[in-house]
Amino acid sequence: LEQHPELVTPGLAAVEIAHHWYAAHEQERAFAAYLRAAEQTRRAYAHGETLRMLERALEMWHRMPEPEAVADIDRAGVLRRAARAAEDAGEQERALALVKAALAEPAVRADVLRRANLVDLKAKLLDNLGQPAALAVLNEALDLVPVSPPSAARARLLSQLATRHMLADRHAAAIEVAEEAIVAARAAGATDAEARAHNVLAPSLIHSGQVEKGLAVYDREQEIAVEDP
Repeated sequence: LEQHPELVTPGLAAVEIAHHWYAAHEQERAFAAYLRAAEQTRRAYAHGETLRMLERALEMWHRMPEPEAVADIDRAGVLRRAARAAEDAGEQERALALVKAALAEPAVRADVLRRANLVDLKAKLLDNLGQPAALAVLNEALDLVPVSPPSAARARLLSQLATRHMLADRHAAAIEVAEEAIVAARAAGATDAEARAHNVLAPSLIHSGQVEKGLAVYDREQEIAVEDP
C-alpha cells in the first residue's frame, strides 16, 4: 500500500496503512501513520475519520519513545486538533472532553495564552451545547490574558464575548465589549477579530436604535474584508 496507494479507494491509503501497521503490532510505524492519515483526512474534510485517527494516536502516545518528535507538536496540541475535528464532526460532547483533557496538560497550565485559547474553545463548545456556563468560561479566559501587551488572543475572546451578549439580546453590553474588542484587535493586528467585532457591533447598534452608526460600522466591515480578503 505504501508503494502502490492506487490499490485502495483514492484518499484512503493513509488510513489503510495506519490500520495495517497497528494490526501487525508495529507500534511506532502505526503511530506515525495515524498522524499522517489524520492530516490527509483533515485536508479532505473527513472530520469523523480525522477524529478517529487522532484518538488512536493519543491512545498510543505514552507507549512511544519520542511522540512529540514524530507528531511535531505536544500531546496538548494533538488533543486540541482532535477537539476541533470532533466539533466539525458534530460530536460536541466529545470535543468538550478533549478540550478539558488538553487544559489538564502541564504545558498548557504553564502557558497563559495557550490556556486562554483553549478556554475560548471550551466556551464555544459549551455554547454549542446550550449550556449557560459559556459566558462565565469566557470571562475566566479573559482574566487569564493581560490587557498589555496587546494580543490577538484577548481580541478574539472579547469578540466572542460580544457575540454572546448580542445573541442574548444584551445589546448595550454587546456594544461595549465589541468596541473594546475592536481597539484590542487593532492594537494586536488581529484583523479577523476586528471584523468579527464589527459584525457584532453593527447589528447591536441598529437594534438599540443607532441605525446610522450601525450602517457606518457595516461599511467599515466591508473595507476590512477588501483589505484582508
